[in-house]
Amino acid sequence: MDFNEARTKYQSRMNVLIEQSRSKKIEKNILFTELVRIGDIFCTDIESIICEKISSILSPAEKNDLLETIEETFKTVIKHYKILKKLSQKINYESPNTVIIFLQNVYKSNAEKNSIKEYKKKFADEGLSVKGFETRRKSKMKTTKCNVPGIIITAIVTLLIIAALVIYNNIGKNISINIPMLITAVIALGICIIFCFIKFVQDSSSYLIFRILASLAPSVLLVSLINVTVRISLTFRILTLDAIGVVALTVFFYLVKPAKPQEYKTASELKQDN
Repeated sequence: MDFNEARTKYQSRMNVLIEQSRSKKIEKNILFTELVRIGDIFCTDIESIICEKISSILSPAEKNDLLETIEETFKTVIKHYKILKKLSQKINYESPNTVIIFLQNVYKSNAEKNSIKEYKKKFADEGLSVKGFETRRKSKMKTTKCNVPGIIITAIVTLLIIAALVIYNNIGKNISINIPMLITAVIALGICIIFCFIKFVQDSSSYLIFRILASLAPSVLLVSLINVTVRISLTFRILTLDAIGVVALTVFFYLVKPAKPQEYKTASELKQDN
């Protein structure tokens, strides 16, 4: 079962109750009991889904998707218990106020501080328990991390290769450096490193941008340090592309490891998969 299925089942049960209530085919005390039962089933279903998801390693997109799912659950639960509260006042029943403590804790452990405060306040304003937001226990989601050692090793090896080429190409010559291109290379490399640490790569589009910059950096660096001419010719059905210099090198480095969109999925794509 996924979130959409649980939500559909919940809404279906609620529609039946609403229809019975409007036609006065159900007494208010029985209606109250059924509302409590339906709410409990929905919360249990969602908590089971989230518990199963956070037990595995998630991509940044999957983490965001789960947080969105929890937020949607919060909205549904708050609305549901508003109805319960109004009905309980009419029939003089005590309305339950302790709900989805586990989801509150998961959200508190992984969401942004402002969002946590916002939803904690919404629960408190409706007289619902905020115990999950206040407990010291943490339910951290396991996410894929940036391979910093791999990035550093790759950067060092690339620089060593470039340095060797520079030395070999300029034996007995005065080294001539293209400063603007060197600055461009440093900026592109710096952006790539920043992208790694801020976890910029979360879907196929961001990965494509990262790969282009990662290919551009060594290309510009090579051209800035070495008087090199590289030509690449690519044929796409009716179109032939000829590239020289920086563009050619960028294409070459990009083709070493082309972007693979299927490896990255957005939150909406993940919902469709479920």
